[in-house]
Amino acid sequence: MTTSMDEIRIEMILHAVLREVADVELVVLRLPAGSTAFAALNSLIERHPGLATHAKTVAFARGDAIIRPEAVLADGDRIEALPPVSGG
Repeated sequence: MTTSMDEIRIEMILHAVLREVADVELVVLRLPAGSTAFAALNSLIERHPGLATHAKTVAFARGDAIIRPEAVLADGDRIEALPPVSGG
């Protein structure tokens, strides 16, 4: 997917309030190889500083599984950023 062994390309899908704050649903990011899900979010915060207020509460998913913020991403990953959900 990328031409450089030093970087990866991922897609991040933003849900709910994250989508509203960034005003976008899908973002393509190029990151250094070895980057984590949390590093991907931090990269996105550089573009959309309003996301910073949600950074500590975001959960991440890859495929059908929730992943930890420190999970290392691979080239071509599609991850989802999920804000906390509440309701009753």
